[in-house]
Amino acid sequence: MYKSLIVVFILLGAFSARAQQNLANSSWTGIANIPSPEEVSLTFTKDSMQLSYQGNVLETMSYSVNKDTLRIQKLSGMSPCESQVGVYTYKIDADKFYIKVVDDGCEHRAAAFVTEAYTRNKQ
Repeated sequence: MYKSLIVVFILLGAFSARAQQNLANSSWTGIANIPSPEEVSLTFTKDSMQLSYQGNVLETMSYSVNKDTLRIQKLSGMSPCESQVGVYTYKIDADKFYIKVVDDGCEHRAAAFVTEAYTRNKQ
C-alpha cells in the first residue's frame, strides 16, 4: 500500500516537473492588452516569466505549474499588481500556447491576457 502511494507521488511530481519543463526555456509571441492590444513576447526561464514589448521587459513574474494550472506573481515591472497571485489555466498544443484567467486579484494583469493563442518563437 505505502509503495503504491510513493509511486503515485513520484509520478505526480514527474508530471508537474514535465509540465513546468514545457514552459521553461520557451518564448511565445502574441497579443496582450497593455492596456491596448499589442504584440508582446512571453519568455519563460526555469521559474520566472518576462513580458516584453518592442524588446523592452515590462514585467518579470515568478511562476509555478501544477498540471494545467499556471500561478504567476509580479517580481518587478510597471503594473500595479504587487503581491497578488494570478491563477490561470494553460495549454500547449503543437506550437501554440493558450492562457485563460481563472482568478487574479490584479485586474490589469487579468485583462492583459486574451484568449488568442501565443505562437512559439523558434530558438
